[in-house]
Amino acid sequence: MQRIGNFARTEDGIFEGRVLTMTVQVELKFVPNPDVEEPGSKLPDLIAFAKSNNAEIGAAWAKKEGNKPVFYTVRLDDPSWPAPLTAALFQNKMQPALYDLVWSRSPGRDGSAP
Repeated sequence: MQRIGNFARTEDGIFEGRVLTMTVQVELKFVPNPDVEEPGSKLPDLIAFAKSNNAEIGAAWAKKEGNKPVFYTVRLDDPSWPAPLTAALFQNKMQPALYDLVWSRSPGRDGSAP
């Protein structure tokens, strides 16, 4: 897995940080989805916005153990990108105040093993 972003979580549950790859450089914020009313909803738990213009750019779904989020699955997309970006947002074990956005290539995409 490749870390492609770092985020800090604010007291109000917003994750702020940036995604940085060879072709993507964007400051993002993940904001709690106000439409999620009950646990287990299929709605995303977080909505991703570009900080530069507040454009909605994706969403994240909490993977929970009990009531505690273990990590978030993330899907980001933009018309200028060749394909959507799928990743996971994990709490950093060495620095619990930070979260890492990690990405790994889907197996078989280019015919080789990951």
